[in-house]
Amino acid sequence: MNRSERRRYEKEFPKVLKKAGDNCGICRKPLQHNSRTFGGVLSDGRAALAGECCQDQLDVVMGSGVYINQNTDAIRDVLGQMKGNSGGQPVADALEASRRLQSGIGGLEEIVESTKRRAGLSGPVQGISLTDTPWKTDDANWFESHPDRSHRLRPMHPGERETVPSQMKAAIIPDDHRWEILVRQIKKGQRARLAFCRNIQMEIPDVEAVIHAIFDTVADPRSGEIITVEEIAALATRYHLPEGSAPN
Repeated sequence: MNRSERRRYEKEFPKVLKKAGDNCGICRKPLQHNSRTFGGVLSDGRAALAGECCQDQLDVVMGSGVYINQNTDAIRDVLGQMKGNSGGQPVADALEASRRLQSGIGGLEEIVESTKRRAGLSGPVQGISLTDTPWKTDDANWFESHPDRSHRLRPMHPGERETVPSQMKAAIIPDDHRWEILVRQIKKGQRARLAFCRNIQMEIPDVEAVIHAIFDTVADPRSGEIITVEEIAALATRYHLPEGSAPN
């Protein structure tokens, strides 16, 4: 490819992405989540975005990437963390780089889905953290010193608010409420967090069954409904039943 052909590609390809970046530019089929994509030039000189379905129809492959349309914020955040800890070892081959990226995203999503199932959560995830943070260290130390606990309720750490969903950050809450964090430890080194808007006028006992009940209730919210003391007490009583007994 000569210089003028490369300039033409560099000028046309961004327009291709902007116009129809969610579809293979050759067969027009929608791109699948976590599928490899290829930017290149067709035999007639036009720039094109190809999916794995039509990669072989590109006359020249100029680059390769991975298409994502699920959990995009979380994946981008994690990829940013991975980039910061890559040790400065770039992959010279773009095709090999996209293969590694696809494999990494697939592995990450398997871990996330497994964690969500074990934590009893559904819906999209945010704030996946592979690197150490003050709240991760604090949670790890707390559960280490409380081996009989799987749940805790704590204040937010400085900077942690930026990791909660944007609609929560933008929410207007009463003066006597504040955002705190519910944590469920699934196993050592693997935890799930939920933001909880609590009434600070109401004391919440630091009891495993109570915090467990609040976590489960917040994890499965009912739109427009307020969490009541009676609801939490009833659920906590069930969780606190001695082994072998049954509720009245």
